[in-house]
Amino acid sequence: MSKINSLYALIKSESEKKNRPLKVIADWDDCLQPLKPAIFHKMSQSKVPFSSFFEIFWENCNINPSSAGGFREKDNLEHDEKLRSAIKEYHEIRERMKKDPNYFGDFAKTFYGTEGRFSVPLTSIAKELLQCLKEGLVSELVVISSFKWEDTPEDRKIDLADNDGKRNKVERTFGRFPITKFELTEVKENKEGKLTPYRWDRIKEICPDFDIFVDDSTAAISGTRKKFHSEDKTYVFPDYAPTRKLKAPDIYHVKTTVSDLTDEDFVKAAEEYKAQKEQPTTPRQAQQPDQERERESLWKQSYLYLAFASGVGVSLLGLGIYWLVKKKTKK
Repeated sequence: MSKINSLYALIKSESEKKNRPLKVIADWDDCLQPLKPAIFHKMSQSKVPFSSFFEIFWENCNINPSSAGGFREKDNLEHDEKLRSAIKEYHEIRERMKKDPNYFGDFAKTFYGTEGRFSVPLTSIAKELLQCLKEGLVSELVVISSFKWEDTPEDRKIDLADNDGKRNKVERTFGRFPITKFELTEVKENKEGKLTPYRWDRIKEICPDFDIFVDDSTAAISGTRKKFHSEDKTYVFPDYAPTRKLKAPDIYHVKTTVSDLTDEDFVKAAEEYKAQKEQPTTPRQAQQPDQERERESLWKQSYLYLAFASGVGVSLLGLGIYWLVKKKTKK
């Protein structure tokens, strides 16, 4: 397994190798912004600082990428009665929601259904990705996520459409950069009970020539690798315990923590990015065409001198031959 400490270093290295900025796709929930640890930190009313809880959670949990799940038996979680109760309550609420769509009234109890979830600090992956944007290492960023509206009451759909917290959060952060696209895919259950369209099918439609794909779902990474069969693509997991089971030469697990990023950091970074793009051509860049013309002129002059010298040489050779022939004739 390839463990790395920096997504920024990986992107910079790949950009230098390919001699161009990269196209990057990044999942939002639990890659750019914590979700599952935020849910259980809130529901359990944990007194542990969120940054510490985040690391404990991902090092000890054993979850399904598409939904919060159980935990491995480790002392630091076995004795946390509030956390175990929160996990149990969360599952009960989710099950009731599946059976009774009108149960959405209690959805806010999970923290998942509240605007407050988008006030959770972003991850170190988000911070390093922002640095890559500022340095021009990325030519296109696709922030990707999905949602399921099946069995959702109509009034709840209207409420979600009017108060799309995730879209608003993306617009306040990475959406400030003109190279960012936000892909929010509606998924539905097929006959086998699987959510479609699959992420790799959607990627095939919106950004098939991506260079790096970041996701915390082993199914999404595995399916995308099979879909594209390319040695020219790189896949990145946050280094969470559940993701470590998938290993390959083109898969990296990057150390992930809670960052200190704020929305204001994105405002400043976007302004710097715009200013750089609007900068007039630098003297060095302006000199390049002149330097090229000068080199071309020197080459032409050299060619003329060479042609002249060659002509003189041929003339002298001709005179020499003429003189020899004339001399032999006299004899």
